[in-house]
Order: sequence, then C-alpha cells, then structure tokens
Amino acid sequence: MKGKKIISLLLSTVLFVTAFFSPAAAGAAPVKLDYVALGDSLAAGQDPYGNKTSAGYADFIAAKWKQEGKLGSYTKEYAKSGATTADVLAGLQLPDVQQAVKQAEVITLSAGANDLFKVVKVNPSTGKIEVNQEEALRAWAALQENLIKINKQLKQLNPQAKVYIMGYFFAFPHFAEGTEKEQAKTLTLFLNQKIEQAAKQNGNLFVSVQEFDKNGASYLPNPADVHPNEAGYQVMADAFFKVYKPGVYFSDLPASPQAQQAILVLAEAGILNGKPNGTFEPGRNITRAEAAIIFANLLPWLPESPKKPVFKDISPSMKSYKAIAQLTEAGIFSKAPRFNPNQPLTRAQMARLLTVIYKLEAQGSVNFKDVPANFWAKEEISAVTSNSLMIGFQNNTFQPNKPITRAEFAITIYRVKEAARFTS
Repeated sequence: MKGKKIISLLLSTVLFVTAFFSPAAAGAAPVKLDYVALGDSLAAGQDPYGNKTSAGYADFIAAKWKQEGKLGSYTKEYAKSGATTADVLAGLQLPDVQQAVKQAEVITLSAGANDLFKVVKVNPSTGKIEVNQEEALRAWAALQENLIKINKQLKQLNPQAKVYIMGYFFAFPHFAEGTEKEQAKTLTLFLNQKIEQAAKQNGNLFVSVQEFDKNGASYLPNPADVHPNEAGYQVMADAFFKVYKPGVYFSDLPASPQAQQAILVLAEAGILNGKPNGTFEPGRNITRAEAAIIFANLLPWLPESPKKPVFKDISPSMKSYKAIAQLTEAGIFSKAPRFNPNQPLTRAQMARLLTVIYKLEAQGSVNFKDVPANFWAKEEISAVTSNSLMIGFQNNTFQPNKPITRAEFAITIYRVKEAARFTS
C-alpha cells in the first residue's frame, strides 16, 4: 500500500504539470532556428516541368521563419532530386552533413518515394503501373530498414533537434478511375504508414500532407510529372506548421545529453525557466527561494491561502513569498527563525524535500562514506538514492553539503517525472 501511495503522489504531480503548464510559460528567449532540410526533390525543389532550381516545401518553411525573424540559418544543399532512403543514409555518414545536423534546431526529411519508383514502374501519362512483386517486396523491406536507421541516426547525432518526417501526397490524380488508380492510392497509403511508423519509433514527428490530395489535380498541373507547383509546395509547408511544435532552446546547454534532455523537457513543460537573453545558466547554484517556487508550482494540493510564515527574512514583497508560505504550512519546510532564501539549496536539503513531499522510504541500505549514521539527513539520502531519484559520486560519496546546480536540479525533477510515467 505504501508503494502505491508513493506512485500516486508522483503521478498526480506529473498530471498536474501536464494539464496546467504550456510551453509558452518557459520564459526563455529562444535562439534563432538553424534549419536543415534533407531528402529528395520535394525538399530540394523541382517544378512540374523539370526545373530543379525552383522552390520546394522547405523553402516555404524557411521563408515563413525568416519573415517572422526566427530563422538563424537554412540549408537544403543535402537534399537531392532522385534521392532514395539509401542515398540519405549514405549522406548521413559524411562529416559536413553530420555537422549540419548537429547544429540544427529543426530538421525535415522527405524520402521513400524514389525507392518505390525504382521497382514500381508508373507511367503518369497512360496511367499504367507495372510491379515486379519480388523486387517490390525487397524494396519495401529495404525502405523500412533504411527509414528506421535514418530516424535513429538523426536522433543520435542531435538528440535535442526537432525532427519532422514528411509524408507523401497522392501523385497521380490524373489517372482514370479504376483498378490502377486505386492500386496507386494503396501504395501511397502503405508508404506513408511505413514512414510514420519509423518516425514514431524513434520519437520523431510525422507530417501528413493529406490536405494536398483534396485538390491534387490543381497542384500537379502536368499529368506526366509528379512534382507540384508552388501552391502545392505551400500546402506541404502549411501541413508542417500544423504539426510543428516550437521548442525552447538555450544557448548554454551543458555537454551532458542527460542534462540537456532534462532541461529542455522541463522548460517546454513550463516547470523551469531560462533567462530573457536565451541562457539557462545550468552551472549556477539554485537558491532555496527558486526551489520553493518550482515545488509550489508542482504540487496542486498545497493550501491556496497559507498563513504568514514565521521567518524573519521573508516578506510579502518577495516573488517566492507565497510558495515558501505554502510549503511551510504543508510541513515541507521546517519552521525556523530564518529561511535564508538566497542561499543555495544543498543536496541534503533536496533529498529531504523529495522524501517529505513524496513520502519516500529507503528500499534497502545505502551507505556513503561522507554521510555518517548520525547525519541529520541520513534517512532521506537513503530514501532518494534507493529510489533512484538522486545518485552519489564515483568515490562512494554523496557530498550532502554541496550546492545543487540548476542542471542537477533539472535532472532530479526529470527523474521524478519519469518515475511517475514509468510506474503509471
């Protein structure tokens, strides 16, 4: 029963955060977006009459961000007409492509259709389709494998980038109604399903362009070609922006992937704030007052109108006043002559806060050589470490009096969030 109560408390926190906060609450000034478009001719740009210098959907996406003052840099030089998934995968092994991906905040990819065109012979003018079943089966298998590898490698190269995988429109609206047109529609549907599965499997976002099909014939004015006009590319860009989720970016993220993920996830949820200049200050110690504000926002069950706290160094004019009062009345902060709001929160104090809030109990004996048996937070440290919310250092120390940095605080709160998600 005790374990279920802990899980319930953790889960209620996460549900409250998800329901209450929005990404706009993060309070950070996002850096300008570096955008990389990868893939085939739809990304590179090719018009219905073979002109390969025209604008593609990626150009319309970049143009909108530029107009809004949000674009830092943009390149589509790695998108090539006729590119297959194998070509994209090979390109991702090149140092210049990898460097561009690593520096991007947003990446789009359109790839897969050319894989099929190599084995499914379509004559747009006559509406005839020729399929070699054995070759097609091999192509589908290779396409799916390549898509999974591409999505996975993009995540590995840049875990923080927002990766959007574009779907495909039905490219043959001029076909006469009948079996072959329906066969072409089925192939398009199946292709999009494979693309979406590969994207979601690796935590990337799929962009459906089904809106294109409502007026496909007007967007594909040349029956002998599968490339859209500018209006069609604009529809694809519009579909992207329906899915696009503006992220929170900081110019000073730490090198640790674990810290980066924790900071960005919590900032986008509105739990942690950055600075107006676009920095997060991950190495700065978090103060007791800052910690109070964050915990008060996380806990929906605190008293709405708390009594005046007894601390001599706390006044109603302080931003943290209500949070400190709420947490004190709830018994989370101990009453004392002074609160010391501007002092850094220590690791031992963080352990106590988590233990009291979530009613944690030690899951076995945990001993650190710098935490003696009579240390005031010995039980709390055992509780948070045995529940994997905080960890010690390699030399078997906990460093209980060490201030906790903003990055370390983010990692710990992220572990709480993940513990609730996993147990739910």
